[in-house]
Amino acid sequence: FRTVAFTIEPNGAQSVALIGTKDAGIVSAGSGDFVRPIQPDAKGDYYLTCFGRSCAGAVMRFTTTVRQPTGFTLIGSRPGLPPVAAPLVGERPRFARPQYVPDSTMTMSRIWL
Repeated sequence: FRTVAFTIEPNGAQSVALIGTKDAGIVSAGSGDFVRPIQPDAKGDYYLTCFGRSCAGAVMRFTTTVRQPTGFTLIGSRPGLPPVAAPLVGERPRFARPQYVPDSTMTMSRIWL
């Protein structure tokens, strides 16, 4: 088994998600004293997330059965659009609004832990 601990620096994101595929072999995950086992027969990908100001400086950890670094997708999200999107917003019809969630900016990275 290998335990990986990392500190989240959200760089302006209000939510951060670390996503690992089933072959990441994660057996437990969490933050601080809240580390919980993951059932071996669980289906789907692994998601470790945080929201709001508590993300900044949060130390997350997981334990895996994989000995070598494994690829994860890291996603940061914050409300609003970047300045380069101003022309797109300006072209919206007068009463148009985002349908399900407000405009947001997402940043995705591939990392190895």
